[in-house]
Amino acid sequence: MFRRNPGTAAMLLASYALSLSAQTTISAKAGLIDFTQGQAYLDNLPAEASATHYLNVRDDDVVRTEKGRVEILLGACTVMWIGEYSSFRMAPGRM
Repeated sequence: MFRRNPGTAAMLLASYALSLSAQTTISAKAGLIDFTQGQAYLDNLPAEASATHYLNVRDDDVVRTEKGRVEILLGACTVMWIGEYSSFRMAPGRM
């Protein structure tokens, strides 16, 4: 089928490439919570990120998990995953 009509193969490939999902957002500043699952907290308040709602981790904020996981964007192509019963504090940046 595709030997006779290479345009069809090209159209199918192009439509497949458009349907692939890429990273939903790119953080310009370190500390954007992109994904949460289970029990996760930002400064002891429940943290829930979704496809349309992201949370910012500011200097000296603490991200903590119990039975949960968190994905934090630290910059271009840099992601940190926090597993169950873990925490971290965002240290103030120096310029």
